[in-house]
Amino acid sequence: PIIEGDKIVNPVYDPNKVYNFVVFGNFDTNNDFVYTPQERSELAALVEEWGGRVESDISGETDFVVLGQRPTLPPAPKIDDPIEIVQRYRRLAQEQRKYDDLFNTASNTGIPVLNQNRFYTLTGLDSR
Repeated sequence: PIIEGDKIVNPVYDPNKVYNFVVFGNFDTNNDFVYTPQERSELAALVEEWGGRVESDISGETDFVVLGQRPTLPPAPKIDDPIEIVQRYRRLAQEQRKYDDLFNTASNTGIPVLNQNRFYTLTGLDSR
């Protein structure tokens, strides 16, 4: 039996450890069933509120990758479309490639990939 004064040791848990997260994709943090890239910053703020650190890309220090929904591409622009539409399409295509690269890198290196719900469960934020 455990009695007062006993030292309990967990070789895995370290209360001083700061976990590093990469957060990418489209999220629905306000539960309106609309997944947007803007809500990514809200999820990143939750990581920091919980005590984690948000990284922009995977490194040797990354503990978890949190991926939302994969960015979707609109139809490819036509040759005579305004430059703004072409630039938006290129930006979204680049985001899709980064999403795929993050997922593949994390999978190949054994870094756990979490969705929004699993992130909430890991951090205990699902009870809010």
